[in-house]
Amino acid sequence: MRELLMGLAIFAACLVGNATSAGQSTEAKGIAPRAASEQYPAHAQRETVAIGVKLLSTEEAHKAFVANVNDCCLVVEVGLYPQGDKPLDVNFDDFKLRVVGTDTTLKPQTAWQVANAIPKKNEAQHDVSTESSVGVGYETGTAINPVTGQPQHVHGVYTTGSMGAGVDPTGSPSAAADHEQEVMQAEFKEKGLVEGSASLPVAGYLYFPIPKKKKDAKLALEYMIEEEKVTLALP
Repeated sequence: MRELLMGLAIFAACLVGNATSAGQSTEAKGIAPRAASEQYPAHAQRETVAIGVKLLSTEEAHKAFVANVNDCCLVVEVGLYPQGDKPLDVNFDDFKLRVVGTDTTLKPQTAWQVANAIPKKNEAQHDVSTESSVGVGYETGTAINPVTGQPQHVHGVYTTGSMGAGVDPTGSPSAAADHEQEVMQAEFKEKGLVEGSASLPVAGYLYFPIPKKKKDAKLALEYMIEEEKVTLALP
């Protein structure tokens, strides 16, 4: 949990630094497209666009994101390469993830949906406080004198000490969880595929809910180009 929070904190600092240096707010940017659509494991080309896609493995998704995206989603890297002079309209509604051989299709999730779908950690992060106390007392009694062998009265001063630990109730777990969710959302948005008009190659990630029957299921990404559906098998 601590490692995740530290990673998200570093990512948040980078976002703020980049936005400040660029003089603008943090927005979706996507990722660098590969040199050509053929460099993706699955690819296709039509008159107006070439597309390349790759389903990230669990390990690849773990390396690509600070947040635990594997807890909720499948991540598909998409590269789009407009052909000709006409700009390409990039729209999430044109994409679906299909479980091959079934009627099950899944729509891409927004950055907000992904961040909220990741299971929340229940460990409350509180500061621990310590308290110590010291007591002083006076006692009397009877002891045997080692020289004479006779009983005699004795007296003296004694001290006692104790230390305790407690949880500082002033901490705010809900505020920390909200901040963590905001940073995760910013990361997913920044690296996600950007919607809008594109005249140059663009790339980014699409996030899909994990199908209920994912084990051994074959998946394919469906992409609508105008009136044509292009199906790309995801190995």
